[in-house]
Amino acid sequence: MFDIFTEEIELTIKSGIANLYWYHGDLKKAWLRGGVDRTTCDSLFSKRQADGSKFTKRLLMDMLYEQLRTSGFNRRLEISRNFVRFLVEHQSFVPQADGHRIEIAEHCALKLKAVIEDQKKERERLEFQAHKTASDSSQERDFSQQGHPRSIYCGQGPYASKARIRTGEDFYSVDASIRDSGRRTIPD
Repeated sequence: MFDIFTEEIELTIKSGIANLYWYHGDLKKAWLRGGVDRTTCDSLFSKRQADGSKFTKRLLMDMLYEQLRTSGFNRRLEISRNFVRFLVEHQSFVPQADGHRIEIAEHCALKLKAVIEDQKKERERLEFQAHKTASDSSQERDFSQQGHPRSIYCGQGPYASKARIRTGEDFYSVDASIRDSGRRTIPD
């Protein structure tokens, strides 16, 4: 899904998931579906602020990612990919209450879709370029082994309209108008 996982992507995921769900219980269910251990999930949701109130969903996401950093990159990547999938595959961004800022989650989902698409295009471009380079070098090798043109001799002076192509010991004349299209005339 992601080739490159940056802090910007992580912030987008945290903001999107925190705003996708209005109720803390829904966020907890999403964490469990995303692969977060039940013990980690329960310990973070049972914590309270100094005044006794619950942490905001965004602060819970920050605390989750702090714990995921200690458990290793692969685990954090797996859970993050699940969260991205939740955001990207979500269909209806309808607020569950008056204060629900679901448009933030929708914006994050669109941003993540764009990042995924950009990375996919870049991967395809690099694969095409690598394939093209490999096929060009193999064609060049085949071309030189078959005794095809190794050099082109152009006529002298400003009025030269033919080029002589040397293939091994044979010379071919190529008309300038045909030369551009890649066709050869009959050998001299």
